[in-house]
Amino acid sequence: IKYYQMAQDYASLVRLHCFQEDIKTARDTALTSNDPAAFYHLARKYESNNEIREAIMFYQKAQRLHHAVRLARENQFDSEVMNLSLQSSKQVILQSAQYFEDKNNMKNAATLYDKGGNTKRAVEICKKYNIEELINTFTGSAEEPDPSNIAENVKWLKDRGRFDQAVIALIKAKEYLEALQICEENNVKITEEIA
Repeated sequence: IKYYQMAQDYASLVRLHCFQEDIKTARDTALTSNDPAAFYHLARKYESNNEIREAIMFYQKAQRLHHAVRLARENQFDSEVMNLSLQSSKQVILQSAQYFEDKNNMKNAATLYDKGGNTKRAVEICKKYNIEELINTFTGSAEEPDPSNIAENVKWLKDRGRFDQAVIALIKAKEYLEALQICEENNVKITEEIA
């Protein structure tokens, strides 16, 4: 232990303390060192001890979000799945979107599909499950929005009498003339959000 301390090899110290079942010292060492490798070893120990919430926290500190999300999904900690997924890679985000879709939590599924780059699937879910409030979020979320998607979303909103939302979608897509035309034809009040 002395030589690990002299070398400031915190990951090895944590691993050794975990092996000796001295979790408190392992935890203190990891937190003091702020070493991602030490956090990772501690998280693995917590996971093997079935202390899931602690494991998730230390996987997150270790910047191993895919492990944290995996554990959260396996244990159905949905708020953690959502929060951690939003910080993760696109692959993890899309896996979590599928997880929420399988659980019939379509708002979270749609949000994650969009963040993971599958805006088309996000919009499909919103339309199928009538989640109007998210359509505008997705219409302008891409750097180069697909004009056919915008037109389709605007039509869908107009068909439901959501002219104000259609105007917002068009403004996000920089289609100002069409947005003004809808305002004039349907007496849409120009609010702060529209302006």
